[in-house]
Amino acid sequence: MSGVKVDPDLLRGFAGIAEGSGAAVGSCGLSEAFARVAACLPGSETAFYASTAADAVREPIRALASCYATAAAATRTAAGVYEATDDELAADLSKIEVGPE
Repeated sequence: MSGVKVDPDLLRGFAGIAEGSGAAVGSCGLSEAFARVAACLPGSETAFYASTAADAVREPIRALASCYATAAAATRTAAGVYEATDDELAADLSKIEVGPE
């Protein structure tokens, strides 16, 4: 064994932070903000670049939010696995009969 102690509650806490970060990234509105700038200046060079930026950031923002969500789910799963393993080990150890002392 590696000697590493795992606290499932801390893992769940981290998962919550990752989930919140993903939600914040996903709802940041950057693409929409660029689109609003473009709409305010129709036909201008600024509108062209803002519209291009809106399209360019949409997918990376979605992908980053998805990465955070995946990390949160994996961390939650790991917390459950560690907890289940600890519970199973404790149950198995309690079944061991020790001879008279």
